[in-house]
Amino acid sequence: MSAKERLETVIRLDEPDRVPVHDFSNLNNLVAMGYQMKDTRWDAKQAVKAALDFNKISKSDFIFACFDIPALFMDLGVEVSMPDDNYGSVKSRYFANDEDVDSKELYDPFDENACPYFTKGFTNKIKLLHEQMDPNLIASSFSWGVFTMAGELRGTEQLLMDLMLNPEIAHKVMKKAGDFVLAVESKCIDSGADICWMPDPTASESVISTDQFREFGFEPDRKVISSVKSEYKVPVIVHICGDTTNTMKVLPELGVDVFSVDHVVDIRATKKAIGGKIAIMGNVHPINAVWNGTVDQVKAASKDCIFEAGSDGGFILSSGCEAPRDAPAENVAAMEYIAVTYGIY
Repeated sequence: MSAKERLETVIRLDEPDRVPVHDFSNLNNLVAMGYQMKDTRWDAKQAVKAALDFNKISKSDFIFACFDIPALFMDLGVEVSMPDDNYGSVKSRYFANDEDVDSKELYDPFDENACPYFTKGFTNKIKLLHEQMDPNLIASSFSWGVFTMAGELRGTEQLLMDLMLNPEIAHKVMKKAGDFVLAVESKCIDSGADICWMPDPTASESVISTDQFREFGFEPDRKVISSVKSEYKVPVIVHICGDTTNTMKVLPELGVDVFSVDHVVDIRATKKAIGGKIAIMGNVHPINAVWNGTVDQVKAASKDCIFEAGSDGGFILSSGCEAPRDAPAENVAAMEYIAVTYGIY
């Protein structure tokens, strides 16, 4: 099977030829290939070269194009840090005041004149990756999920206060964030991405309740997911960091195809809770195994994940969150080794 055929089979909750592997590497892949973020932040050729060279080692079914996420926000004029050797971060709020939520608009990702940083940092890379990669691989889009996007625009602490004390503003922020996520994902897919990849760490039960997820996030998330699936016919993968014991049960209702499970969550319990409705991805410990462990420890952890969640299909092997920047390439590649030796159906 090709990587795309494996993914299609997994989404049907069937058994592919082997367990697919998502190496969950974005910053890690360029560092492993001898680059710093400063080398690839705006350089599509270097970013794509790093991604393709790393994929020859990891042999992952999926591939990222070395995005630096704050490029999403630089065209809004907010303050952003840009370290040479790591991701940048958003330092100021676009919706700083309540009035801003009504008065300030977000750019259109399809208008390249309005978003030169997003174009250089995201869509140019996706376009070039699409041209150069093996067409059987799966190129990922990237946008924060709705809660995390809202937190970046409003300030996460302020958003959390709004949820409790100013729900009218919170709903407005979430709607604007959802519309922006949809536009960003649509542009990424239009540029050549094969899936809608949407991590949403702020949606964690470590941060908000499942009731808050339903009240404020359900409709914006549903709109993003249903729109990209109907317009572009691509699968949707959602990752939520931290505890998702209850919130994960909402994801099938939203139309999510694959849930990427954080390492703190029991993957057997996840499979039992929602594995009959959507596919599961995870969840080798990114720190203890992938970064600080040995190859043998990664192999053992990968076997455990396949045993707990993959025996009847509907499963993708991955780390339980993004592979850390300095994780050894051979540790990341150990997941694929187990998939092709132990994860055969």
